[in-house]
Amino acid sequence: MGIGIGDKAYWGRGVGTEVMNILLRYVFTELNLHRLSLTVFEYNQRAIRLYEKCGFKIEGINREYHFRDGRRWDLVSMGILREEWLALNGYTS
Repeated sequence: MGIGIGDKAYWGRGVGTEVMNILLRYVFTELNLHRLSLTVFEYNQRAIRLYEKCGFKIEGINREYHFRDGRRWDLVSMGILREEWLALNGYTS
Protein backbone atom coordinates (compact mmCIF):
# COMPACT_ATOMS: atom_id res chain seq x y z
CA MET A 1 0.00 0.00 0.00
CA GLY A 2 1.05 3.56 -0.31
CA ILE A 3 -0.17 7.11 -0.36
CA GLY A 4 0.65 10.05 -2.56
CA ILE A 5 -0.41 13.67 -2.21
CA GLY A 6 0.49 15.47 -5.43
CA ASP A 7 -0.63 18.97 -4.53
CA LYS A 8 2.06 20.48 -2.29
CA ALA A 9 -0.52 22.85 -0.82
CA TYR A 10 -1.77 19.89 1.22
CA TRP A 11 1.65 18.77 2.47
CA GLY A 12 2.34 19.22 6.19
CA ARG A 13 -1.34 19.66 7.06
CA GLY A 14 -1.97 16.17 8.49
CA VAL A 15 -3.89 14.97 5.43
CA GLY A 16 -1.57 12.00 4.82
CA THR A 17 -1.64 10.96 8.47
CA GLU A 18 -5.43 11.15 8.57
CA VAL A 19 -5.81 9.12 5.38
CA MET A 20 -3.28 6.52 6.54
CA ASN A 21 -5.02 6.14 9.90
CA ILE A 22 -8.39 5.66 8.19
CA LEU A 23 -6.89 3.01 5.91
CA LEU A 24 -5.19 1.23 8.80
CA ARG A 25 -8.37 1.23 10.87
CA TYR A 26 -10.28 -0.31 7.95
CA VAL A 27 -7.57 -2.89 7.20
CA PHE A 28 -7.23 -4.05 10.81
CA THR A 29 -10.76 -3.69 12.22
CA GLU A 30 -12.97 -4.41 9.20
CA LEU A 31 -10.85 -6.68 7.00
CA ASN A 32 -9.11 -8.23 10.03
CA LEU A 33 -5.79 -8.52 8.17
CA HIS A 34 -2.72 -9.66 10.12
CA ARG A 35 -0.14 -7.30 8.58
CA LEU A 36 0.33 -4.53 6.08
CA SER A 37 3.54 -3.66 4.26
CA LEU A 38 4.84 -0.99 1.92
CA THR A 39 8.02 0.25 0.30
CA VAL A 40 9.31 3.79 0.11
CA PHE A 41 12.44 5.32 -1.40
CA GLU A 42 15.05 6.56 1.06
CA TYR A 43 14.85 10.13 -0.27
CA ASN A 44 11.19 10.39 0.77
CA GLN A 45 11.87 11.18 4.42
CA ARG A 46 8.48 12.87 4.89
CA ALA A 47 6.72 9.62 3.99
CA ILE A 48 9.01 7.54 6.19
CA ARG A 49 8.25 9.80 9.18
CA LEU A 50 4.50 9.59 8.45
CA TYR A 51 4.61 5.78 8.26
CA GLU A 52 6.62 5.54 11.48
CA LYS A 53 4.17 7.90 13.21
CA CYS A 54 1.36 5.54 12.20
CA GLY A 55 3.24 2.55 13.66
CA PHE A 56 5.13 1.07 10.71
CA LYS A 57 8.58 -0.35 11.41
CA ILE A 58 11.51 -0.66 9.01
CA GLU A 59 11.83 -4.33 8.10
CA GLY A 60 14.51 -4.25 5.43
CA ILE A 61 16.49 -2.20 2.96
CA ASN A 62 17.30 -2.92 -0.67
CA ARG A 63 20.54 -1.02 -1.02
CA GLU A 64 21.12 1.30 -3.99
CA TYR A 65 17.87 0.14 -5.58
CA HIS A 66 16.93 3.28 -7.52
CA PHE A 67 18.97 5.78 -9.55
CA ARG A 68 17.69 9.36 -9.38
CA ASP A 69 19.27 12.79 -9.65
CA GLY A 70 22.75 11.38 -10.21
CA ARG A 71 22.86 9.03 -7.25
CA ARG A 72 21.58 5.68 -6.06
CA TRP A 73 18.93 5.47 -3.34
CA ASP A 74 17.83 2.63 -1.08
CA LEU A 75 14.34 1.12 -1.14
CA VAL A 76 13.02 0.84 2.42
CA SER A 77 10.54 -1.94 3.27
CA MET A 78 8.20 -1.18 6.17
CA GLY A 79 5.45 -3.14 7.87
CA ILE A 80 2.95 -3.08 10.69
CA LEU A 81 1.18 -5.94 12.45
CA ARG A 82 -2.46 -5.85 13.51
CA GLU A 83 -1.56 -6.31 17.19
CA GLU A 84 0.91 -3.40 17.04
CA TRP A 85 -1.68 -1.10 15.47
CA LEU A 86 -4.40 -2.14 17.94
CA ALA A 87 -2.09 -1.47 20.92
CA LEU A 88 -0.95 1.87 19.48
CA ASN A 89 -4.55 2.99 19.06
CA GLY A 90 -5.93 1.88 22.42
CA TYR A 91 -7.86 -1.20 21.30
CA THR A 92 -8.03 -4.04 23.79
CA SER A 93 -8.10 -7.72 22.91
